[in-house]
Amino acid sequence: MTCGVHADPRITCGVAGSRAPHLWLERAGERVSTLDLASGYVLLAGAAGRAWVDAANEVRRSFGSLPLESYCIGKDLSDPEQRFPQAYGISNSGASLVRPDGYVAWKSAVGVAEPVPALSAALHASLCCGGPGATKR
Repeated sequence: MTCGVHADPRITCGVAGSRAPHLWLERAGERVSTLDLASGYVLLAGAAGRAWVDAANEVRRSFGSLPLESYCIGKDLSDPEQRFPQAYGISNSGASLVRPDGYVAWKSAVGVAEPVPALSAALHASLCCGGPGATKR
């Protein structure tokens, strides 16, 4: 019997329920791992995903003290190897929500017309608290 075995994040491409893929990014000239960004919940959006970052800022207020950071990869953090979208299975307008334990809670492969309710529902589902528009997965 094996315990604690999970699928290789390099193969799962950020599918919900899998470990978040590790990539080296840069912030202010310093290398930072995508996994180190997940000290709380973290939303990682593609370079054209600023609407997701704005949505995260709005959603954070409605969740009170929930730690939620958000970054546009290619804007807020640089991706020197240009691997982020492919590693996370999203387009430049998509986003991925990573839980504090380093697992992907949810992702949207592309941008959507209304990112606030989509992200809010994803957080509600991840926290098992239901809520408006929450879906069971």
